[in-house]
Amino acid sequence: MAAGAVTAKRVGRGTRGRRVGQYATPPAVAHFMASLFEADRKEIALLDPGAGAGALTEAFVSEMCGRRPAPERLRVVAYECDGALVQHLRRTLERCERQCRGNGVAFSAEVIAGDFLRDAAQSLRGSLLGAGRRFDCVITNPPFAKIRADSSARHWLRSLGTEVSNLYAGFLAAALALLTPSGELVAITPRSFCSGAYFRAFRAQLLGAVGIRHLHLFESRHAPFGGDGVLQESLITHLVRPADRGGMVRVAVGDHPAAGATWWRPVPYDRVVRPGDPAQVIHIPGAPGDDDDAALMGNFRSPLWALGLDVSTGRVVEFRARDHLAPPGASGAVPLIGPSNCRRGAVVWPVPGTRPQGIRIAAAADGLLVPAETYVLVRRFSAKEERRRIVAAVYAPASGEGRVGFENHLNYFHAAGRGIRPMLAAGLSAFLNSGLVDRFFRQFSGHTQVNAGDLRALGYPSALQLEALGRACASGLPEPAALDEELARMARCACPELRDVPCG
Repeated sequence: MAAGAVTAKRVGRGTRGRRVGQYATPPAVAHFMASLFEADRKEIALLDPGAGAGALTEAFVSEMCGRRPAPERLRVVAYECDGALVQHLRRTLERCERQCRGNGVAFSAEVIAGDFLRDAAQSLRGSLLGAGRRFDCVITNPPFAKIRADSSARHWLRSLGTEVSNLYAGFLAAALALLTPSGELVAITPRSFCSGAYFRAFRAQLLGAVGIRHLHLFESRHAPFGGDGVLQESLITHLVRPADRGGMVRVAVGDHPAAGATWWRPVPYDRVVRPGDPAQVIHIPGAPGDDDDAALMGNFRSPLWALGLDVSTGRVVEFRARDHLAPPGASGAVPLIGPSNCRRGAVVWPVPGTRPQGIRIAAAADGLLVPAETYVLVRRFSAKEERRRIVAAVYAPASGEGRVGFENHLNYFHAAGRGIRPMLAAGLSAFLNSGLVDRFFRQFSGHTQVNAGDLRALGYPSALQLEALGRACASGLPEPAALDEELARMARCACPELRDVPCG
């Protein structure tokens, strides 16, 4: 069995994976994924879309043959469109047949060297795959590549009623549509579908069709695929039909998923997908303390619009606006603020460095600028390995400034395109810089970005609470732990069940 896994690892590594968006599944990860299936059936039909050299199918067959009782029959359909891998896949399935024969399990396999999305769309119209044949189990490590608007993949997915921006989500949507009414799917994918506007429709489609049984999040972005250069956080998801939202979800976080089988913890479904959340964000609380953070954050229920605020991405894309860029203090220029200007809750301008920190006022650049008033800025790019995911700062204009530019690597909070009341801005910045918000954000965001949509999805204290927090931070931004204490006090005041100590 190991030989096939090594072959898969060799042919899937490096530049090919980066080029086509597909990375071979390491043996330990493949066997853990297979172990998640319940699959208590005498006959099992398995689908492996994007099978590569067959590591996942081989792990599934090994898992089923090792169970007592083992199933009586296994039928496999494996898709692989890369001709260089098809022969490896056939040899893997030959080994699977030998193992099944040795365990008294009838085995049949079909390798399809074709377009899975096309066949799935046509199958659902009853014209392929045995006139609409369905599968009891799906195991998949789908390709991670972007989908072009004019691609055949986009065409076939639209025919399924699915609009997604990445192939992995398209593969999941198509595979889920091919499941039997009691089927189950285990996949390793980027975590990015769990939040954000791009995947909102996909989450609604997914959560309307299946329930979540198990989530395993890799702590390191590099752990699942070693040196293959995967930059996103990876997630193993076990989904089951019919959808059941009344029970518990097994959640584990760690870089060694085989160990996760023994130390997962049950989390109520409504802590993973919050009832009434229109965005249906999928939260992944890793440690018991995350539940406490989620409970505290649940007491801050003001949406941004109720505060009279919105958040947008900075308008200045430097390479597009290079004709208007200038050194700081240049004649006819106003400040251009970027991430490097955000320092411990405040904006420092200018700072030493080589990037332009000014933008000239001109008719062509006017749409890139905003009135020089008070705003809260948040860095857009961060990774989970950084000490802080959310870094906020208050921009307060210097005397005499009329306009200011915010670089595209920043988000800025504003009131209908204008500035925010200074005390409200101070409180909002303090709230965003708290350890509580940072830890809560990590529960649902696996991006390397802090998107405006993610910031809109948060619940906020009321305007009065934020202004009171701003006054408390008038002498400077406290440490995150001190902010946490203040926010916990505010939450106790807002929620009678938490009032174990006076609000003071």
